[in-house]
Amino acid sequence: MAKEWVRRSRELTDAISVDATPRNKIAAALFLISMEHQIGILLLMDAQMIAPGKALLRSQLDAFVRGVWFLEKATDEQIKEFSEKEYAKNIPPIRYEQLINDVESVERYNGGTFSRLSDTINMLHDFTHGGKIAVSAYVTRNEIGANFHPKDVVVCLRSSGTLGLMASNELAGMSGVDDLPAKIYEAHGEVYGDSHGRFEGEPGD
Repeated sequence: MAKEWVRRSRELTDAISVDATPRNKIAAALFLISMEHQIGILLLMDAQMIAPGKALLRSQLDAFVRGVWFLEKATDEQIKEFSEKEYAKNIPPIRYEQLINDVESVERYNGGTFSRLSDTINMLHDFTHGGKIAVSAYVTRNEIGANFHPKDVVVCLRSSGTLGLMASNELAGMSGVDDLPAKIYEAHGEVYGDSHGRFEGEPGD
């Protein structure tokens, strides 16, 4: 399913064009990066590289959240500083809680999804930086090696697919093509049997 969703979403978004403002270019680049991370996760999971896939899921989430922040919350001065300086301090906010709070002040993300995922985000961060959760997945009583449940693969792919859906939808919204977001949700529903998807760690996992 994941491969089919990637194929369908790319078919719908590859020809998208947006107004070439600095704000739009930064946001669109981040949404595209998030979508490409999804492809990377799919390849890693196919190769049974579960830990790297989980680590990359954090990067996929970060790229998406920052894309929304630049699109909706950054001031013109912050856009200018980020575009022109080699290092723009605290743009976007370094504190993840502040970044999430800013994004969830945007009407379409004000349901609290990202703030409810704090434990999941910390777990993904653990895989990114080699923390105890990551190590524990490789250490058993008698051997050292990857010891993941098959559900770990399914949940990671579903979470990545949900982020891919959201990033595709953001690009569609930026394009100004009125029916494109609906087509993207329709394609996602045809592949996954629903129109929304969920993140790793949400109720029902």
